Amino acid sequence: MAPSIRIELNRAGVGELLKSEAVQQMLNRKAEAVAAAARSRAPMVDGDPGKIPLPIETRADPTPTRARAIVEADHPAALAIEAKHRLLGGALDAARH
Repeated sequence: MAPSIRIELNRAGVGELLKSEAVQQMLNRKAEAVAAAARSRAPMVDGDPGKIPLPIETRADPTPTRARAIVEADHPAALAIEAKHRLLGGALDAARH
């Protein structure tokens, strides 16, 4: 029988790690990779002038308890495009690398 191992987490330390600048920078890089993968597959949309690439942006959005990054398609047709082509959902694998 293998020996049992007990791990006790330092809650304050984990909390500091979750909202650290290093974690935020890593999440920003992964969000940009997801956005780039989505942009490479995105259809052109109506805009001014004429057809434009679907605007897919990233932004840091930390909360008081953790770092966070968001990838969003900012266009009135974004929901329909996501439902049909699954651009953002399909691009999530880009964050694994």
